[in-house]
Order: sequence, then structure tokens, then C-alpha cells
Amino acid sequence: MLDQLVINHLIHNEPFMRKVIPYMRSDFFPTEGGRIIFGLLDTFINEYNDCPTVDALAVTLDAMNLNEHTFDQCVEVLDAVAPGMEQLDWLVDETEKWARNQAVYNAIQESVSAYQGDSEKGIEEIPELLSEALAISFDTDLGHDYWTQAGEHYDFMHNEDVKFPFGVDILNKATRGGIPNKTLNIAAAGINVGKTTWLIDRAAEWLEAGKNVVYFSFEVAENVIRHRGDVRLMDMPFDRVEAMTKQEYLGHVDKLKSSTAGKFRIKEYASGGAHIGHLRAFLKELEQKEDFKVDVICVDYLGEMASSRLPMHMMGNTNTYYGSVARELRSLAIEFDVPLWTAVQFTRDKQDSTDVSMSDTSESISIPKVADFMIALVQPDELALLNQARAIVMKNRYANKSKMKHFMIGLDNDRQKTYDLDWSKQSDVMTQQDIDYAKSVKLGNEPKTNGGNVNEWEM
Repeated sequence: MLDQLVINHLIHNEPFMRKVIPYMRSDFFPTEGGRIIFGLLDTFINEYNDCPTVDALAVTLDAMNLNEHTFDQCVEVLDAVAPGMEQLDWLVDETEKWARNQAVYNAIQESVSAYQGDSEKGIEEIPELLSEALAISFDTDLGHDYWTQAGEHYDFMHNEDVKFPFGVDILNKATRGGIPNKTLNIAAAGINVGKTTWLIDRAAEWLEAGKNVVYFSFEVAENVIRHRGDVRLMDMPFDRVEAMTKQEYLGHVDKLKSSTAGKFRIKEYASGGAHIGHLRAFLKELEQKEDFKVDVICVDYLGEMASSRLPMHMMGNTNTYYGSVARELRSLAIEFDVPLWTAVQFTRDKQDSTDVSMSDTSESISIPKVADFMIALVQPDELALLNQARAIVMKNRYANKSKMKHFMIGLDNDRQKTYDLDWSKQSDVMTQQDIDYAKSVKLGNEPKTNGGNVNEWEM
């Protein structure tokens, strides 16, 4: 009954059509005839930006090579089309409920097939199928009104919780206070330079601030990431952590636990063995079973993930494939209202270079396009001996990207941490104009430093 009503009003009711067509799918319709007629409707609307007539649909239908049974079903749908007088808001609300119910039904059918092994989807994707179906909503948000919402925007600008600051002051200067939610942030580096060190340090900053951290590892085992987390959080090199007795080690862990309200969860996947569907299902399960609401996500790292949208055989086109993975990660950050950190590698010919750009991302040039913030770390041997790296801001939606594009940063892989350097170390890579600019930036959420050769920022 309602499926026919929807078809009727998509043809005869333009306000209704404008409201619901972006959310409709052919698989909501229970009959093959309904699905085909909706497909013709959708194609016509997309091409001509207007409601079709029954005659226009009939002409297109007649040109299709359908079997007699299916053709008769389609004709039956068109014969039943008639203008209606239903109240618009009621009709939209009822259509939304109908679409959600149909999506849930389809998800249950797909879940049964997955359970029985008759679907391309695995049983681990069942929660995602049901979650997506239940989340169907005809969004009525009309966006941000520049004039009437000025006060709200002012409060947003001065809300210290909008951005989370780094524990490294120069990074706060470069981003004007840290990173906000719903963003994709990327560290780029060569092999064995410090991509995981960067991600571990970011995770530790959030944990120390009482936030909940989920760290997805696609490259190394959970216990290895845990060990690196120990080194960073205990502020000890690897050999000192490993030399502890069990009692000493557990004592340090208890001390760390008592100092923060945050939780730290590490989840390992095989390289290429999971996509954001798996990550989403894991995060939902944590929330449902343990009341664990994530505050930041770290993914180590993008190039080892699979895409949920593209088939595996498209991995040969790395630009398209990993560009899609980047978009999927950003959508995950938006969905969970958190910042997401990940990492990428440089191309083979740029592994040891100190002059890198966006185009040197090994997986895809599309990745920087999607990122909100992207920083490159280069560490030739002479800098590695000093536990230092040169940082290059490649993409920056948080501040003027032409300012503070290059600077030096402490990068200690033995303690899995980054830190500020003395101003004298910046003079070779930062212009005096950038140094003056960095000193002039006033932030309301100045962070505590996390150790190392800490610079006393001159204000």
C-alpha cells in the first residue's frame, strides 16, 4: 500500500519528491515491478531535475527488454498511479518509517545469508548491516544560518573543548590550538622513521588527558603496540621497561591507571584484513558491552587497510583504492564525532629524501585531498642520532598553511615520543617571519609538555 503511495507522489507531488528522493533506494520496494519503476523514476529525476509523467515512464519501460511477468508487474504499478491529497509532513514521516522498516527487513535477510555463508558479507558485518538500516533518516537540517546563528558560532570559537591540544607546543602553534572532532589527520614518513611513534604519542596524550583511545593496528601485533605504549606512558626506554620485575611493572601500570580516567584499547587486524565496517562494528560493540565511548581513533596505518566500498581487485589502482580508504576513515571520524589519526608512507624514491611534497605519498595522491591535516616527518641519519626530525606541514585546514610550513621537532623512538626543541634548532628551517609568527600566537589552552628538550616559548 505505502510503496504504491510513494510511487504516486514521486510522480505527482514535487515537494514530496524533493524531500525524499535523496534517501530512497530501489531495494525498499518489495516487488520487482516496483523496483524497476523506481529505478526509472530516479534516473529521470537525476537527468531532468523534475517529476516524470506516467507516459514518459511507460515509453522508457516499453523500450526495456523485460520478460512478460516482470513487464506486467511494472504495468500494474503504473496503472495504479493516481494523484493523492495526503498532507505532506504526514506523508514524509510515514515514508521515512516505511523506508526504515524495509531496510531493516533487507538487513535481516542479508544477515541470515551471511550467517549461512551464502553472502559476500561475513557474520562480523551483521551489526553494521542492522545499524545502517536503523539509522535511516530523512535529514531535515537546513544547514547553518549565517545571520541568525552568529552567537552560537562565537561560543563555538571560544569553547576550549572544540579543539584538543597537542603535548608539543609548536604543533599547537601550527594548528592554532590542536585538532577538532570529525577530522582525518595524517602523519607521513619513510620506512622506520617514526609513524608508529607519532601515533603512540598522540594516543598517549589523549589517554593522559582522561580520554578514551582506540588504537587499530594493521601492521604489528597488539602486544607490540602495548609495549610501545608502556615506553611512552612510563617515559622509559625499552630496555628499562623490559628489565623490570613483574611486581615493578604492575606497580607502574597501577600508578598510570590511577592518574587518568581514560581507557586505552588496542585491536589488531591482519594486513588488508579489515575495513571501516569492521572498525565500526568493533567500536559499536565496545559501546554496547562496556559503555566505552571512544574519544580518539588511531589507525596504524591507512596503507594496510581494505576498502569497504571497492573490491580487492581494484587495489592495482592505488590512487582510487586508497583514496576511497581515506574517505571511509574520514566518514568514520564524522560518524563517531572524534578526530582520527593515521599514517602513510612516502614513495620508494623519497624514503631518504628531505624534500617531500603531497605527490610523494606512496599509496595515493587522493589521500592528501581528503585529509584535514597532514604532516611529514623526515629524519636523515644525522638527525636520527640527535633524536630530531624535520616536520613539513603538507595540508592544514586549521591555520594558514603558508605559515609555519617547516620546523624542527624532537622525535625520540627510544621513548616513543615527540617534544619541543630549543628555538636555536629552528633557525635553519624556519624563517624569522615564521618564528615571529609562532611566538605571537596566543592560545587559551596551552598544554603541558611531555618531557624531552623542552623549549621555553617566548611570549
